[in-house]
Amino acid sequence: MKAIVVKLGGSLLDWPYLAERLEAFMRRLTQPGLIVVGGGKLADRVRSWHRRHRLGSVPAHYLAVEAMGFNARLVASLADCFALATTWEACTAFWRAGRIPVADLVGWMHRNAWVFADAPPTWSVTSDSLAALLARRIDCRHLILLKSADPPREATAWCPEPISVWAKRGYVDSYFPAAAAGLERVEAINLRRWSPASSSMGVDQIG
Repeated sequence: MKAIVVKLGGSLLDWPYLAERLEAFMRRLTQPGLIVVGGGKLADRVRSWHRRHRLGSVPAHYLAVEAMGFNARLVASLADCFALATTWEACTAFWRAGRIPVADLVGWMHRNAWVFADAPPTWSVTSDSLAALLARRIDCRHLILLKSADPPREATAWCPEPISVWAKRGYVDSYFPAAAAGLERVEAINLRRWSPASSSMGVDQIG
């Protein structure tokens, strides 16, 4: 089954309209959607602990993934339409039941560590890149980034790949261009400004 991976930025977790807007967005997709939730403020706290306690890069990386798992459980609890999924088989079962799966990357890593084997355990790899890697490994060629800000638009002749601009401007992490390589389509959307009446889904950067 073909699907679309939708990365939900952690900055949106404090938004009171998140549940209804996210469901409306997911229902408008032309293919089944799988949500990956960012680490948000919890991941920022891990960054602070990394500096303060001089944690190694590997434990800090996996603590940040645990933050993503906590947030995934939060989103899965927002409404009955969402359901926590740790395997592709669970995703397909939820889609058949008319529900929207939310990926718990902690569970995915425990069961399918190879999916993220290429990602270096550093802060150059954030949830955006992990979502892109997951999309590639499960053969979902379409990735949508839902964020709280519009993407940079200063792609020019000297920088023909807009995703490189995104990374340079800090809109995505520096590893993201490599993580997204091979995806047929990548979009970025400011969910706070999106509405079901929008004429288009977002800003295409590949495909």
